[in-house]
Amino acid sequence: MKIIGYCRVSTDAQSVKSQVLKIRTYAKQHKMKIDKFIEVNKSGDNNKASDKDRKIDELRQLKKGDVIIVTELSRLGR
Repeated sequence: MKIIGYCRVSTDAQSVKSQVLKIRTYAKQHKMKIDKFIEVNKSGDNNKASDKDRKIDELRQLKKGDVIIVTELSRLGR
């Protein structure tokens, strides 16, 4: 089982660093070890950002039982 932290920001007002901290805190509280972080900085206009820009292909490699942690569900959507 892999545990992945996914952080995506689309504006300068958002911070990947703050998302990483929140995910690390959550993982520690639940005795989880993050295997990898996927970080996407300023993905641009959310309606036009490609899957490649948002590194969605990396998420498609997850297998049954793997875990992805995000600070907000909206980080995956749009």
